[in-house]
Amino acid sequence: MLPAERAIIEIHPAVGADLVRRVPALDGLAPIILHHHERWDGTGYPDRLAAEAIPPLAQVVGVVDAYQAMRSTRPYCDALGEEAAGEELRRGAGTQFDPRVVAALLKTLADPTAMARIPKSLAGAEGGGRGAASGR
Repeated sequence: MLPAERAIIEIHPAVGADLVRRVPALDGLAPIILHHHERWDGTGYPDRLAAEAIPPLAQVVGVVDAYQAMRSTRPYCDALGEEAAGEELRRGAGTQFDPRVVAALLKTLADPTAMARIPKSLAGAEGGGRGAASGR
């Protein structure tokens, strides 16, 4: 990816946060949107926050976003299977992601009763949808 393309991608959290700040009822979501690409080790963006400095819900959104991106077909890569995507999350635990959030998501994904409780309108098709880039 070219540096100019990377810069465009890296600005999307700030743009999204700015948009929700304009809606009083959504203002509280701005930190989650702004920081969902921060990394546990401090190498993420936009503010290079690390570990506990990353808002907890931003950590959750970041892990879920990465999982969804891995499970989705992109112009530059095929979708990963469930096991391969889970393994990628495990590899990123402690560097890219909070290990506790990874463990919680993988536990939820492995629990058929938990997944059955997600409304189909929210769950989408297996491996479908478009998420943000995972940094794979």
